[in-house]
Amino acid sequence: MHAFWHRACKNIYQSSIWVNIEPFQCSSALQNVNLVVTKLFSDFLTCVENTKEINKVHQIVTATLVVAEMKLSIILIYCIIVLAIYQCDAGLTDFAGKVSGKVTDIGKLSGKAGIGVISKIPDLIPTPENLYQVSKQTLIGLPFELLLSGIDKLCSIALASGNATESFKQPSNDEINYVLLTENENISIPVTQSALLWAHPLFDPKKKVVIMITGWNSNIANENTAADELWKAYKSRGDNNFILIDTARYVDTLYAWSAFNTRQLGEAIGKGLAELIEFVPLENIHVMGHSLGAHIAGSAGKTFQRETDKLLPRITGFDPAKPCFGEGETLQGLGRGDAEFVDVIHSDAGGLGKPEAIGDADFFPNGIVILMPGCLTIFCSHSRAWEYYAETVYIGKENSFMALKCGSLHSYDINACVRQEVVMGYNASSKIKGNFFLRTAGSSPFGKGSKVFKL
Repeated sequence: MHAFWHRACKNIYQSSIWVNIEPFQCSSALQNVNLVVTKLFSDFLTCVENTKEINKVHQIVTATLVVAEMKLSIILIYCIIVLAIYQCDAGLTDFAGKVSGKVTDIGKLSGKAGIGVISKIPDLIPTPENLYQVSKQTLIGLPFELLLSGIDKLCSIALASGNATESFKQPSNDEINYVLLTENENISIPVTQSALLWAHPLFDPKKKVVIMITGWNSNIANENTAADELWKAYKSRGDNNFILIDTARYVDTLYAWSAFNTRQLGEAIGKGLAELIEFVPLENIHVMGHSLGAHIAGSAGKTFQRETDKLLPRITGFDPAKPCFGEGETLQGLGRGDAEFVDVIHSDAGGLGKPEAIGDADFFPNGIVILMPGCLTIFCSHSRAWEYYAETVYIGKENSFMALKCGSLHSYDINACVRQEVVMGYNASSKIKGNFFLRTAGSSPFGKGSKVFKL
């Protein structure tokens, strides 16, 4: 029965229901929701032996839909049903059980036991507060079509809800540190006390300063994967102070993301950078950020300009976050004008990353798409931006990614672009402006080098 259960669930997941009815659009018409439920439980008959019990569950869920407040309740019920079925096949933690404080692996249940879990769905519908607490560990297992529709929706609801930001404990700037990474030890100083770092004996004012602000990373086991890889790359050059600002542990949920005050932290960093130029030439400073960290970097650049009447020389954004930073949202993000040169690498455009061109130079590896070559999830693609960049930091690899100024990837593929290549990554010229396209490999080394010289 165990193997049969998995096969049946897989068939349900691949059925036409997922193609014909888009997640979160079903709330516009009750008949669409009922169609989803009817189709879902019709397919579910193959998973169990007791059809009477299935019919009972169908009636419970349909009745709940009828009496529910249309918009939010239908969305929540639909989400839970989708997740429960998907996780049969994926072997992940049951979402409904998780939000109710009970952890259940549906993949290990028999047919009747599975129906018992599904029948309790109406009792397990979470409040918005519960739903926003879904962590990135859970989200990584979702079908990306559902995730993309859901994450923006939840963020918008959170921003519009007074309760959303009130119940999230905003970390104090004193809790977030600059971490100077060195061969022998790491020096940690609160961002509000930056002068202590600049005056530290392990900080070398004769070297360049690279500041990396982390974001919502895709690697659960090690939240500083981006920092580790970039530090390794910059360490190979030996000409810089590499400083990490880690926000990842404070932004573990959708709720935290929507409430996180990027402006407040960015202002603290910007004021610290204003002090830094007393020790280091301005042209030696490079600020970069991944995901949410890219927007914090933008805020730091704006503050630095207000404090000094000068611009930072360069800010690099690695797939700047889209959720909560879309058009009409209240959170302000990275944009051209935040530094003398703002370059952006988009690797999950329209997924977790913004698809719009927001910098002086915007690079779209493999086009304005959600999944990069070699990736099966949007979290993998979201990380590709910094992975591509890190590859270019190594000596001799600076020109691994050559791009052309184009209107689209199609134009790039048919050689209809201006045939003057530019470098994406470490050696990007501050003089370039516009949108640039290129192709990458699906595994490391990702860079394909020059296109023009291969023609």
